[in-house]
Amino acid sequence: MPEEAHHPELAATEAALASLAPLPGQLDRDQLMFRAGQASATRRHWLWPAATSAIALLSTGLGLALVLQPAPQQITHVVYVPVEAPSSPTLPLAYSESPSTDATGSQSAERPLPLSSYQLEQLALRFGVEALPETQSGEAREPLTPVPILDRRDSNKLLQMDNP
Repeated sequence: MPEEAHHPELAATEAALASLAPLPGQLDRDQLMFRAGQASATRRHWLWPAATSAIALLSTGLGLALVLQPAPQQITHVVYVPVEAPSSPTLPLAYSESPSTDATGSQSAERPLPLSSYQLEQLALRFGVEALPETQSGEAREPLTPVPILDRRDSNKLLQMDNP
């Protein structure tokens, strides 16, 4: 390998630097970092221990109060109230036996007002099925037309039924 040519000034500077011995540092790095951590820490080191001890005292007091409380005393009072049985079931006002007028203007006492299905349901739920009015067989009703039960496969039959 060929020798590198150095300038004479650089050779003198190199020799001067090589003759120098390093001095030990006056700063201790570990001590410096420890002091920096101490300085950056806040001085509220009493807050969390105080809160912890307060909660511990509170929970201990509540636990002792729960364990040492007297057993609850059960006082039972029995009250007897005489109740008379009703002689006839009471019906709502819509099904009262009040006289109503016919188309001729005469009053018929045996014919109550007609009830809707909701009123009949409420009557049955409140007083029982026995309280429902009797159906009058003498009334002329138009017969119900049967509705055919169709399957989805019978869609052609439905079309045929609609078209005469």
